Amino acid sequence: MREKLCTTFRLISIDVWNLLRDSLYYGYYETSSSIRRGLGFSEETISDLMLLKLSKRQPYDIITIKFAKSLEALEGADWEWWILSNNCITGLRLQAKKLHVRGNIYEYTYLDYRRRTDNIEQIDILINNSQSTGMAPLYMFYNWWDVDYPFRNYLNPNIPNCCKISSSKQLGITIASAWEIKEKVHRNQKSLSDILRISYPISCLVCCKYSNLAESVYKFLNEWVLKDKIEIKIHKKLPENVYSRLKGKFDEKSPIYTLLILDLKNQNKEINKILNIINNTIYKEEFYI
Repeated sequence: MREKLCTTFRLISIDVWNLLRDSLYYGYYETSSSIRRGLGFSEETISDLMLLKLSKRQPYDIITIKFAKSLEALEGADWEWWILSNNCITGLRLQAKKLHVRGNIYEYTYLDYRRRTDNIEQIDILINNSQSTGMAPLYMFYNWWDVDYPFRNYLNPNIPNCCKISSSKQLGITIASAWEIKEKVHRNQKSLSDILRISYPISCLVCCKYSNLAESVYKFLNEWVLKDKIEIKIHKKLPENVYSRLKGKFDEKSPIYTLLILDLKNQNKEINKILNIINNTIYKEEFYI
């Protein structure tokens, strides 16, 4: 299961890379920020297509819940991931950002987004809400660049051997610590060359093995990404609001997507409860996954 999951995450990075490449070469759109190249796929569209690939490859290991109404401005996160193994559950909160091409510059244009109602930075909302629940606050980036971009000059030197890359396509999806992104934003460093230096391939989450899957994710994040600057915890059970989402009941704290990754080789006792809820809700036609 671990090997297949590792392969899956590497493949979806390639899929996202190819998707962005194609969307940038075909079509034209215009925004107030003068981003005019390509079809302009949103982060949500990319996430939807990524989830389709994940679900097709790992239909028994990965469960996805999507909240149709976006409360991202309140929550500060697009994603919530829960990885379940044995008596260990690790929680992640992620904000997705797409790489834009402005003229000849690659940048994450909206990395400094602020909530309009009170001018609070989105990144602060993400960090504060993650800290209050003992989850890891991360940014997830959707990437593509031209073949002549010297990306290896800006690669993170701390990428561990367990998830070393062999081509740029394996960086179609990357992650980085929200704390480090905050420091970059405050220095107005939003270019690809700035952010790539602190980013890791998404495959590192599942390809780097320490023990069971949930503990491996926890240890990788602590050792390589968060570096003890942010305290995350091992959860003994899922929060009740996650079970509510499985039943189709959402609140103002619900991100757009909730992803459950089940370590079926080292099963957590919560898995049977999760599967029972899914079977009951689908059977009653109350909620569709």
